[in-house]
Amino acid sequence: MTFDLLLKNGTVHLPAGPVQTSVGVIAGKIAAIGAAGDAGETIDCTGLDILPGVIDTQVHFREPGLVHKEDLESGARAAVLGGVTAVFEMPNTKPNTDSAEAIADKLARAHHRMWCDHAFYVGATNHNAADLAELERMPGTAGVKIFMGASTGDLLVSEDASLAAVLASGHRRVAIHAEDEDRMTPAPTSASPATRPRIRCGATMKARCSPPSASSRSPARRGGASMCCTSPPPPSWNS
Repeated sequence: MTFDLLLKNGTVHLPAGPVQTSVGVIAGKIAAIGAAGDAGETIDCTGLDILPGVIDTQVHFREPGLVHKEDLESGARAAVLGGVTAVFEMPNTKPNTDSAEAIADKLARAHHRMWCDHAFYVGATNHNAADLAELERMPGTAGVKIFMGASTGDLLVSEDASLAAVLASGHRRVAIHAEDEDRMTPAPTSASPATRPRIRCGATMKARCSPPSASSRSPARRGGASMCCTSPPPPSWNS
């Protein structure tokens, strides 16, 4: 068999475990594992792992509006360097990616600048539910993203009626930040310690909580996991 590319003698992770073998590639796709034959290019992968390209379904490349953090080009370069060959990028940019015009703008920005395959989520809002069935099928769109907790701009859908309207629109799967907005909203700084929220749930919040003592532990159960926090949250948290 003749391959475009033959990756020889690398470690390949199969269902039965890692094996040292070769991988043949034709037209950019894996054509054979345990391959032998001629190839237009052969690379000796001795001592290296051979992995298929990773698809990262949640990245934040921050363009437009927040490019001091990252942009589409730098994010795509980092993805490729890490073995990621396709990304789905999130809509909480400035402005939000919540309309046909915003999707077209991101696609134009990505043209000849992104170094991997890419698609963009369209953000659900309280005002665009009726448009999502069309927006989710635009070329270059990965699907719909819902933020149930506070996010950038207008990307907050926290009320049951609005959530029902969004979920009833369209046919593709949606990605959801499933938070409790009331729980995430800090109490006024004038509130007494006894009435201020003591529990903040979620990975980014948990790291900011002080370890509980045996006498003051106040557990909360969310998503099947118990998390405790003894310190009231600061007046404002922006993530």
